[in-house]
Amino acid sequence: MERQGAEIVAVDLSPDIDKTSWDLLILPEDDAAQIKAAQSRGIQRLTNGFWYVHEQFDSKAKLVYATAYRVPTEIGRFDVVTLCSVLEHLRDPIGALENALNFTDNAIIITNIVPHFISEDLQKLPLAYFMPDRAQRSLHGGWTWWHFFPEVYVRYLDLKGFKIISNTTRSYKHVAGPQKVFTIVAERAVPPNHA
Repeated sequence: MERQGAEIVAVDLSPDIDKTSWDLLILPEDDAAQIKAAQSRGIQRLTNGFWYVHEQFDSKAKLVYATAYRVPTEIGRFDVVTLCSVLEHLRDPIGALENALNFTDNAIIITNIVPHFISEDLQKLPLAYFMPDRAQRSLHGGWTWWHFFPEVYVRYLDLKGFKIISNTTRSYKHVAGPQKVFTIVAERAVPPNHA
C-alpha cells in the first residue's frame, strides 16, 4: 500500500506485555508468568519482523503500540482501515471491529482464514465457532479465539452503514499447506456519526 502512495500507520501489540496484553485465556493448570513471557517473546519476534521490513524497504510507516480495543484517537482518521488476520485472535472481535470503524472515513478491509472444518454449504451462513481447547494453543502462548464466517462481518457492516464492494475467497501458500482466505472490502454508504 505504501508503494502505491499510501501513508501507513500500523497498530500492533507492544512487546511489553503490561502495556498491551493479548486476550489471554489462562487455564487453571497454567503458569501465568510463563504464558506471559512466551507471549512477550512472540510479540517481540513480530515487532522485529516489522522493523526489519521497514528498514529493507525504506518504509516511512509509523507503528503505534495499542490493542485493537484501545487505539489512541491521536493517530487520526484514515481513508481505509485494514484488519488482516487479527480478529480471530481476539476475545471480542466485534468490539474490535466497532473500534476500527471509528477510524475510517471511507472503507474497511477485513481478511481472515476461512474455517476449513465446516462444510462449504454452511460457510455462507453467519456462523461463529469458538476455537479454544487445550490442544489449540500456539507456541507464543496465544489463542485463536474464534473462526467467524464472512457473512457475520457482511451483516454487521451492513448494519453499520457500509456497502460491500467485494467478498472474495482465495487460496494462498502457507507453511502448514494451502489456506483459504476471505477478503471483504466495504465502503461507507452512510456518513459516520461523530456525536
